[in-house]
Amino acid sequence: MARITSTADFVTWDAFEQPHRKTRDYAAFGPFQVDRHQYDDALRALILQSQLWGLTSAFVVAAASAGLTEPSPP
Repeated sequence: MARITSTADFVTWDAFEQPHRKTRDYAAFGPFQVDRHQYDDALRALILQSQLWGLTSAFVVAAASAGLTEPSPP
């Protein structure tokens, strides 16, 4: 799991953890910061593709974390 923080310009993934392996230390993993517009475009593409394939769970959770609710046409 990770914390996903978004601003108008960036999306940052940090605070990684594995709930089933609490003794593992992920402090050196990340943070990962990407351009918000590129992130949104990639999520929209994944959401659209997941809908075509009938997949939902991971993509919908990621989209909701970034504030996206509907895919835009490519």
